[in-house]
Amino acid sequence: MFWKRKSAKVTQVETVYLPKGSQGSGHWNCTTPVRIGGYFEGRLDCSGLLLIEASGELFADVWVRQAVIHGCVDGDLYCQEQLVLHPTAEVTGNITVPPGGFVMLDGAKIGGGVRSWTKHQAEKSEEVLQQLTRKTRGVPSKTELDDDDGFASDPEQLVEQSLHYLV
Repeated sequence: MFWKRKSAKVTQVETVYLPKGSQGSGHWNCTTPVRIGGYFEGRLDCSGLLLIEASGELFADVWVRQAVIHGCVDGDLYCQEQLVLHPTAEVTGNITVPPGGFVMLDGAKIGGGVRSWTKHQAEKSEEVLQQLTRKTRGVPSKTELDDDDGFASDPEQLVEQSLHYLV
């Protein structure tokens, strides 16, 4: 007797990618992971993961759930869950992170202050990210991924790949 198995649906999370050599500007709202290898100026609101490659330059105020930074950020950075600064990272501006959510590897540079969320700020941050999710739901963000740069395209693998230095 033959049994039909229902195969599990695998949902692939698309990553918005601004590759090395490209430029962008404006106000960027997204719920998918964002990977920046080029230059972006303006404001970035992301309810997912932000990965800035070593070649990436971000001149913006940033609201993000998680961030892994290898490149340059010039602007205030608000992380709701976790921020990881790698040795090549340079951040000029104020950083706000939750208690215990900040990892700075030897060699990373900060030109500004670092502070932890208060309970009120954390609740406000959650409200802002929920509003962003509602605003951007249903907006397609198809991009091509450049798999030749050594970074994983899956957001969970990106976090694991960037945190493997801590083990």
